[in-house]
Order: sequence, then C-alpha cells, then structure tokens
Amino acid sequence: MQKKSDQQNLKVPGNLTSVLLNNLNPREQYIVRARVNTKAQGEWSEDLTAWTLSDSKKAKNNPDPTIYPVLDWNDIKFQDVIGEGNFGQVLKARIKKDGLRMDAAIKRMKEYASKDDHRDFAGELEVLCKLGHHPNIINLLGACEHRGYLYLAIEYAPHGNLLDFLRKSRVLETDPAFAIANSTASTLSSQQLLHFAADVARGMDYLSQKQTYVNTTLYEKFTYAGIDCSAEEAA
Repeated sequence: MQKKSDQQNLKVPGNLTSVLLNNLNPREQYIVRARVNTKAQGEWSEDLTAWTLSDSKKAKNNPDPTIYPVLDWNDIKFQDVIGEGNFGQVLKARIKKDGLRMDAAIKRMKEYASKDDHRDFAGELEVLCKLGHHPNIINLLGACEHRGYLYLAIEYAPHGNLLDFLRKSRVLETDPAFAIANSTASTLSSQQLLHFAADVARGMDYLSQKQTYVNTTLYEKFTYAGIDCSAEEAA
C-alpha cells in the first residue's frame, strides 16, 4: 500500500482477504497493490481489465443504476467486423428484440482495454439511455453483460456514416468517365441532398436539447453512428 501524495511505502502485515490497517492518516488517499505468487516473485500483479456495468454503479457521480433494454445473449448472432479501434470493436449482428429479428451494430471492448476504457464505455450506454429515441439519430437497441463484459447494440446503418456516403456519390472525382457521360457531378439529386440536410438538422436540434448528456460525445455519435438521414432512399 502506498500513500498517493508522496508514494512512500507502508508495509502492512496480513493477507489478501483480511488485513488490519493501522497508522493511516485520515482524509489521505492511498494506492493499494497486491502481490501474487508467480515464478517471478516480487512483481506487481496486473490490473483486471474486465469492467462491468455494475462497477459503474459504484461511482460517486453515478449513484443510481443505469436502466437499459436488456438483450438475451443467446438472441445475438454475431456476423462481420465492421469497425475497429485500439480498444474497441464493432460487429454486425442479428438480434432478437421484442420478438422481432433485426440487424444491429454491436460494440464491445477488447480484452486488453483498460479500466478507464470500460468505465467510459459504460458511460456511453448511460448517455444513449438518457438520449431516448428519435427517428433522425442512431438509437440504442439494448445491451447485455456476458462473462463480465458489456455489449452495446445500436441501430445498424447499412450505408455507413453520411460523410463517407456523400463522398462516394461524387462521381466527378471517383468516376470521371461516368460523370461526363451522364453530365452529372453526383449520383444524388438536389432533392435528396435537401432531404439529408433537413434530417441532419432535425437530429441536431434534438441532440441540442439533450446537450447536458451529450457534451463531448457528440462528435463520436455523428461520425461513427451517424445521423440517420434515410440514406437508403438514395441507394
């Protein structure tokens, strides 16, 4: 055990399950470390990476448990990986919700993600729960815990995010021959673009009313999950 302020060692006799702590100063913060019996004696044990939603309920700034739609683990059928980062992964899946089968994007943390990553992930679920439902945002479908890990299901966007979709429509850049032959710079009509803009505005207006919950996560929700602009109509 170490005092956080000066990192001085404080040896405490006892074992992992029961120990009497003496000589501790009130209102001081301490760092607790435990040794494990390994071949390389003396090394500190690694922090456990698994972070469950129940852990987040213990946080001082989140005393109330997050209430979310619970999905049955057996009702989730994972398919392809559609997105990946350093500590997280997104997979396309088929889920069963309210008796109906539907596509979903399932987000999960990788095994070596830190506790802070898992804590932030649990916070993301809390944000999505508080945002509620709106036709012009990507909505939460549900979540489940399995073997100590949280799995978060959101609506699946078959065309990806709107920015990439718009870039691909610029045939003057991606397919000049097609653009010249058809006298067009884009595969999207002005009416479709106006429709997208209106849907984006509706989604942003709704999120602006929830700014207490969104704050710094707004950018991620726009770029990864995307505003639902009914892009399938332009396919």
